[in-house]
Amino acid sequence: MITTVPITEREFDDARDVDIGVTKQAAPSLTIDASGKLTSFTCSPGQPLASGESVLTVDGEPVISLSLPTPMWRDLSLGDSGTDATAVNDELRRLGYASGPANAVSPETLAGFNQLRVDRGSSTASGPIRASGVLWLPPGTNTVGACTKQVGDVLEPGAAVADLPTGLTKAVLTSLGETAFEGKRELVLGPEALPVPEDGVITDPQTLQKISLSTEYSEAAAESDSSTVEFTAKWRLATAAAASVIPPSPITNLHDGTGCVLVDGHPQGVTVVGSELGQTFVTFEGEGSLGLTVTVAPPATTKCE
Repeated sequence: MITTVPITEREFDDARDVDIGVTKQAAPSLTIDASGKLTSFTCSPGQPLASGESVLTVDGEPVISLSLPTPMWRDLSLGDSGTDATAVNDELRRLGYASGPANAVSPETLAGFNQLRVDRGSSTASGPIRASGVLWLPPGTNTVGACTKQVGDVLEPGAAVADLPTGLTKAVLTSLGETAFEGKRELVLGPEALPVPEDGVITDPQTLQKISLSTEYSEAAAESDSSTVEFTAKWRLATAAAASVIPPSPITNLHDGTGCVLVDGHPQGVTVVGSELGQTFVTFEGEGSLGLTVTVAPPATTKCE
């Protein structure tokens, strides 16, 4: 009859399910100031949007996508100056087209923009840079979230032709409870392990973007009409800790996660940190007990002072 078993050790990540509430902001719209019929439109959810390209034509003329700090609010003619002229010059230069002095519209600026229009299929490229011929893109990487117009639609100035993906402002982990181990923790979403601040509130843009791309978030968002999307995920130690492994039967007087075992015949306090397939993971009070044994069925009166 087996009366004792050896104490072993294994890595333990203290993984547990937590509830997550993700706050999303309204999807920003892409608008154009052109009026006329939408004669072509290349648009699908998830499609990349690149500055210098054209994804739509109005009355047969291409509208040029440009990534600028702010939307164009006026036509730019020869000699105009200002931050908007600076932005257009900078972007034309970045795209490899002719551009003028930093803060003014020069003949080179107009030549560069009109050459860009020709390269995108325009047959009437000349004159000033018209705001109606530009689809403003926010700086950075952009993809289509939803298409709001289709070929054949008649556009009015200010019409929204597409929405960008919904952005996330924060993610809050709740029901964290007490943890058995101190240390940095992470959120597990599919193959991603994302860092989590101690207070459980995630505001880092890169982390939020990865959350938005996860299957867990996407499935929950598809079923939610609220500005807050809720789902459950795993939360664990970023670096696994060492825990002792024993069967459940050696533990007596178990209250609030703490109990008592007999280690080589001597009572010793333990804290239960988890269990799995008939194994109980514990930490010992005082010195570790790796290599020693615990009594399988200690007397019920066993106590640890």
